[in-house]
Amino acid sequence: MLHTWTIKSMSGAEVGPVDPTDTIEHVVQLMAEHDCTHLVVVSPESQLPVGVVSSLDIAGALARG
Repeated sequence: MLHTWTIKSMSGAEVGPVDPTDTIEHVVQLMAEHDCTHLVVVSPESQLPVGVVSSLDIAGALARG
C-alpha cells in the first residue's frame, strides 16, 4: 500500500524552506507554527537544497551552548 502514497499526502505541514543564515529562534518559531520537526535548508544563491534541520539538531545545539 505504501507505493500509492505521495510525499504530499504524508506531509502535514506546508512550510517553505529556511536559509542557512536563519537564526535558531526563527527556525524554532516556524516549526512551532507549522507543527513540524524538520525543515529543508535551501541555498539562497543556487535555490538548491543543502540540508535538513531537525528539532533534534536544534536541541543538540542548545545543549552544547
